[in-house]
Amino acid sequence: MEIDANAIDSVFAKLDQMEVDNDIHTESSVNSPNNYAKPESFKHRVDDISIKVEKLRQRVDAIELSSTAESSSAVKHKEKNIQSILKKQQLDIQIIKKKQQQDAWEAAAEKRMQKLMHRFGSIFRQIRKHQYAWVFACPVDAERLGLHDYYKVIEKPMDFRTIDNRMKANGYKNVREMCADMRLVFENAMKYNDERHDVHVIAKILLEKFEEKWLKLLPEVVIEEERWLGLGDACSSNVKM
Repeated sequence: MEIDANAIDSVFAKLDQMEVDNDIHTESSVNSPNNYAKPESFKHRVDDISIKVEKLRQRVDAIELSSTAESSSAVKHKEKNIQSILKKQQLDIQIIKKKQQQDAWEAAAEKRMQKLMHRFGSIFRQIRKHQYAWVFACPVDAERLGLHDYYKVIEKPMDFRTIDNRMKANGYKNVREMCADMRLVFENAMKYNDERHDVHVIAKILLEKFEEKWLKLLPEVVIEEERWLGLGDACSSNVKM
C-alpha cells in the first residue's frame, strides 16, 4: 500500500505546530496572574486540540483508504492487461500450430498426387506405344490435310505431343486434368470423323484401352480427392471458430 508522503508530512507538521502553540499557551498561562482563575479556558483549549487531532487522524485515514483503492484498481488493471496478452498469445500459438499441421498435410498430399501423376504418365506412355498411336502423335495440320472446317467442329484440339509437353512443364494440377486431355484426343477424332473412318475406329480402340488402365488407377484417385475434401471441411471449421 502506497501513501502520499507529502500529505503525511503535512499532517505531522501541523501536529508539531500545535504542540508549539500549546507550549506557548501553557507558559503564558503559568506566568499569568489569572492562571488559577480560569481553568475552564485551559480545558477548552485541550478539547480544541483534541478535535483538531481527530480531524487530522481522519484525514490520514482517508489518504490511506484512497491510496489503497488506487493501488487495488491499478493491480486489477494490470492483471486484466496480462490476461489479455496471455489470451492473445495462446490464440496465436493455436493458429500457428493449425497452419503448420495444414502445411504438413498439404505437403504430404502433394507428394501422393505426384505419385499418382507419375503412374498416369506410365499409362500415357503405354498408349503412345500402340501401333496406331502415331495418328494422334502431333497436332492436326488442318490446312495441309484440307480440313477447312476442322476448327469449327473441334473447339479444343488435343494431341499426345501437347499432353507430353504440358506434363514435362508441370502444367497439370491433378490426375483428372491429365485424364480429361487424354480422352479429348480420342473424342475429337471420333467427333470429326465418321464411324466408318479409320481414324474414328482407331480412336475408339485406343480410348477403350486407356479406360481399362484408368479404371485401375481411379480408386486411388478417388481416395485422394476425398482426403482433400476432408481438409477443406476442416479448414472451414477452423475459420468458423
